[in-house]
Amino acid sequence: MTTDWPHSKKGGCGNWIPVTHPEGSLYFYDAERHIFTENYMYDKAWRTDVERLISHLGMLLLRQDKELPPNHDLVVEVEVTDDGNMYWFYYYVDHDTRSIFWLQEITTKHVEAYNITSLAHLKHTIEFEYW
Repeated sequence: MTTDWPHSKKGGCGNWIPVTHPEGSLYFYDAERHIFTENYMYDKAWRTDVERLISHLGMLLLRQDKELPPNHDLVVEVEVTDDGNMYWFYYYVDHDTRSIFWLQEITTKHVEAYNITSLAHLKHTIEFEYW
C-alpha cells in the first residue's frame, strides 16, 4: 500500500527547505534570508537563476542605501517562456504593515489595481494583495 506521495527529492537544494502548501503545491523557503520561491530548487539551473535574481535585488538595495523592514519576507520567481525569454518577478512583504512593496517605482497597473481613487483605496488594495 502506498501512503506517501513525495514530490521532491532528498537533499540537493542548498539552504532551501521544501515546504508543501496546505493546498498541495510545493514551494521552497530559505529561512536564514526569509525568501520564498515556487521555482523547483532541486534543479541546479533554477537554483542558479533564482540566486542571480536575489543577488540583483541585493545590489539594488545597496545602491538605494535603504534598509528593509525588520519583519519582512521576499518572494521571488523566475519564469522562462517557450521562446527562451527569462523573466524575473519579486515582491517584498512587510508583515508589520501587512503590505507588499518593491525596490523600484511601480504603477497600479503592475499590481492590476485599476480605478484607484485615493491613497486609502490604494492601501486597502495593497493590503488585499498581502493576504
